[in-house]
Amino acid sequence: MSRQAANIISAQIILKPDSVLGLATGSTPIGAYQQLIDRYRMGDLDFSGIRSVNLDEYLGLSADDPRSYACFMRKNLFDAINIKPENTFIPDGCATDPTEECARYNQLIRALGGIDLQLLGIGNNGHIGFNEPGDCFAKETHPVRLTENTIAANARFFSSVEEVPKYAISTGIKNIMQAKRILLIASAWTNSSILRRIRQGYFGVIAFVMACIFIIDLGLYGFWGFRLDATPIFYFFSSPKDAMASVSFWFVLLGILAILIYAAILYCIFYCVLIREKKPLKIPYRRQNVSLALLLLTAALFIPIRGGFSVSTMNLSKVYFSQDQRMNHAAINPAFSFMYSATHQNNFDKQYRFMDPKIADELFAEMVDKPVAATDSIPQLLNTQRPNIIFIILESFSTHLMETFGGQPNVAVNMDKFAKEGVLFSNFYGSSFRTDRGLASIISGYPGQPSTSIMKYPEKTDKLPSIPRSLKNAGYSLEYYYGGDADFTNMRSYLVSSGIEKIISDKDFPLSERTGKWGAQDHVLFQRLMKDLKEEKQEEPFLKLVQTSSSHEPFEVPFHRLDDKVLNSFAYADSCVGNFVKQYQETPLWKNTLFVLVPDHQGAYPYPIENPLDGQTIPLILIGGAIKQPLVVDTYASQIDIAATLLAQLGLPHDEFTFSKDILNPSSPHFGYFTRPNYFGMVTPENQLVYNLDANTVQLDEGTEKGANLEKGKAFLQKLYDDLAKR
Repeated sequence: MSRQAANIISAQIILKPDSVLGLATGSTPIGAYQQLIDRYRMGDLDFSGIRSVNLDEYLGLSADDPRSYACFMRKNLFDAINIKPENTFIPDGCATDPTEECARYNQLIRALGGIDLQLLGIGNNGHIGFNEPGDCFAKETHPVRLTENTIAANARFFSSVEEVPKYAISTGIKNIMQAKRILLIASAWTNSSILRRIRQGYFGVIAFVMACIFIIDLGLYGFWGFRLDATPIFYFFSSPKDAMASVSFWFVLLGILAILIYAAILYCIFYCVLIREKKPLKIPYRRQNVSLALLLLTAALFIPIRGGFSVSTMNLSKVYFSQDQRMNHAAINPAFSFMYSATHQNNFDKQYRFMDPKIADELFAEMVDKPVAATDSIPQLLNTQRPNIIFIILESFSTHLMETFGGQPNVAVNMDKFAKEGVLFSNFYGSSFRTDRGLASIISGYPGQPSTSIMKYPEKTDKLPSIPRSLKNAGYSLEYYYGGDADFTNMRSYLVSSGIEKIISDKDFPLSERTGKWGAQDHVLFQRLMKDLKEEKQEEPFLKLVQTSSSHEPFEVPFHRLDDKVLNSFAYADSCVGNFVKQYQETPLWKNTLFVLVPDHQGAYPYPIENPLDGQTIPLILIGGAIKQPLVVDTYASQIDIAATLLAQLGLPHDEFTFSKDILNPSSPHFGYFTRPNYFGMVTPENQLVYNLDANTVQLDEGTEKGANLEKGKAFLQKLYDDLAKR
């Protein structure tokens, strides 16, 4: 510390030999002064042109008093260097009028042209000079009545505390802040009350942050099935209200209480072990040696923090030991998981580097949409070239709720009915696990990312292709309906950049209709849509995107058909869709309308899921008067393939949808692809593969051609992050 301070002061003297130095007294700067003396004696420094002004002086002590700061400066610096005595300035402690002396000293500083470099120490309670914490920043040099703490701290320079003067003259904070440069030095080798308070504050913050991480992780794991990462931060700051809508008031209250209790326990441990001083702190005799030893010991902590000397650093995969993923997750440190995720949000071109880029390019080229072969014909599902299109994006829906897929009976009765009446895609997968990822997959044909969400980056979503923009170019009018907050997870910016012209969200509903945790309940949403369809002149053809929200935690709906709260909420959402479609059938628009029914992702039912494949299966159903005839399509696909398939049916280009494939094109490769924070899956009739990204191991490998999708799935993810990096 002293050497570094002396280096800075020396540079100031060399660069400006006539510098005005503001100097301090006390124990802290003595080491720096000795360094300056040594350099002067070696001929490295010349103080002959230097002027100095000191911070303060005791009132009542003459400059010859050995206890005065004038004497302190002569003893510790001035007498050992070639500074001219007439160029050293210290307030007069024997001034008969202290106020007049302060004015004189202020004028002196101004006459010198101000202070070029002000050296400062800091007292035990945080005082600078004789300026106590909280003093007015507008003060210049002024008389000071010393506090009891300051008197007690300075008693070591006097025979007794009674001999310490009660008054002093001190330059003010304004003088100090007007210096061109300020050098503050502080030693950690002091038994300082301010350092003690710093330690208390530091460990208090650490205790609270750790409590938040561990309690939030504990609460979210039951909903998400993976350990805490940076995702909740994005959701919370995009819309705190919607982020908290998933849980009840009592759940939040219990969580806050648990955080406070946990933080208190942690702080007590920190206090007993690290903060409380059982013995007075002794200043080591050889500060430099002790500091060096502690520095080396601290540096040695790099080894266990890194995880050893191997090429691979510490990472989440090191804790994976079991085939039961919940056991593996139990071994993960949530603080490590959170910080690792938070620090790896933007380096997309360095994530998921499985293979040489050329190999990834070759494998990916085999997985993109192909031109229709001359010998193939694409089944035409529509009886009209430009139908009106209504997307109904069902919150958290899954095949497990439908009897059609062997799931729960008497829940999704309308969806089961639509599956028989329309076009059913029976091997269809959700691309990810949250609405923001699912929405981008549906609208832009862009796969969900395991470590981030592209919706976090409006500058990237601006460059995504989108079904609405393609349809707008074909003459479609565009509208989006949602009962919740359209700003949640940056949805509004994404929708606007996608070409949506009109957005109806929670603020467009009367407060009396916003009775759900997420805003307007689903039946209110569909009522509003039907009202607009009937009362407003419709510009045909049109695209309307309708996103439901009621079948989401906390599953509080105005519907009571089933005893199970979760299943009842899905039955409610199903009934809302069914009622709307039934009403729509009675309008003239029906015969020229295509309904696309697809969930944003699979949600809360069923739980727990042992096979990760079962956590991604969702229905895709096309109904409406524009559908030629019922059909079951058993081709393997996922949400990203909706864009290419729909646009191909409309005879519109879809080349810019890099990751999307026409499900009905026999020449294209067909597979379902999905990601979650800790794995990706690639599913074909021959091979059902899930790869754990934390453990870097195959989690599931089934089918007649085991392992066939492994390298392809890795290449697909690698190319996705290549694309994400360059957008």
